[in-house]
Amino acid sequence: MNIVSLFASYHDRLLERLGPERFYPLLLAVLCLLGLLPLLMPGLPKGHDMYYHFSRLHAMREGLRNGVFPVMINASALQGYGYASGLFYPDFFLYPAALLAVCGLSLVNAYKVFLIALVLANAFSAYAVAWKIGRDHFVAFAAGLLYTWSSYFAVDVFQRAALGEMTAFPFFPWILLGLYEIVYRDWRNYYYLGLGFAGLVLSHNLSLLIMTLVTATLLAFWHLRLLREPRRIVALVAAVLLTWLLSGFYLVPLLEQMASNTFIVSSIAKGSIANRAVAFPRLFL
Repeated sequence: MNIVSLFASYHDRLLERLGPERFYPLLLAVLCLLGLLPLLMPGLPKGHDMYYHFSRLHAMREGLRNGVFPVMINASALQGYGYASGLFYPDFFLYPAALLAVCGLSLVNAYKVFLIALVLANAFSAYAVAWKIGRDHFVAFAAGLLYTWSSYFAVDVFQRAALGEMTAFPFFPWILLGLYEIVYRDWRNYYYLGLGFAGLVLSHNLSLLIMTLVTATLLAFWHLRLLREPRRIVALVAAVLLTWLLSGFYLVPLLEQMASNTFIVSSIAKGSIANRAVAFPRLFL
């Protein structure tokens, strides 16, 4: 018996014993954790943004140790002058990792535990949303696996260390589910959309901006359907209010800072910020 037949036989027996509702979530978790085996190596995985995000985690641990909550200022940044990172980059979902570090776990291991939790949250968010739409456990499993180990997410984890973008990933499926429910199914499930956007607000600003533009484009495409059933428009408004209710504690101070301060980026960009930007056609070509 070749190895393919062996695995196929074992797969069939296990599927029959556990049932699809338990087998496919278990298989998804195993395959996601296998992809994280590089984390067993000592030290941190290299990443373009590692210094900044690890500095955030370090600042939160030190702030919590000194009784500061919420930790809005990274006191050790910029050669000790400090930087109000928490005002502009949401730290909400990093607090569990910071608390692990306060309780004695090393920062490196706290970061790795956070990555593991994030990957599993990403996989099972996609799984849950796909199952709610299609009611097929294999389809949900495939969606979770493909979404989690998509090239973008894998690069974020192992090459860019883009912690903000990684934290935003689990919320995109819920936004799509919320739109699907409001536009095509039960508009009373608007809370999926509100929860998804609240999660983006508290994880990554640029992901929030991009998804807002995508959502506006989709709603413009669906505008005739929405106008025929005004209650679906009311559901959209309710989702917006829910988003503000859950994330206003971060958004209001951010908007206050944006409205009352001037932010200079030309010194970093060495002239115009356009010098550091990628030409729009290169994004696709």
